[in-house]
Amino acid sequence: MVHFIYLFPANSNYFCIGFEEDSTGKLVRCLTCFEGDPHGKLGGWIARTSMKNHANSSGHATQVLRKAE
Repeated sequence: MVHFIYLFPANSNYFCIGFEEDSTGKLVRCLTCFEGDPHGKLGGWIARTSMKNHANSSGHATQVLRKAE
């Protein structure tokens, strides 16, 4: 079963980030980055505790800009 988690970064009040949770509940992946880079490092699974750091990363910001174009 897939659960979706939404995170609202403190430094960005104009978008939310959707995360997909794996079946164990320990790993998540950013749906925006997975859509833009499904087979690369950026679209992969990360620790649940890393969601906030990912949301503030330059790689994520790049994917958000690409999606907005």
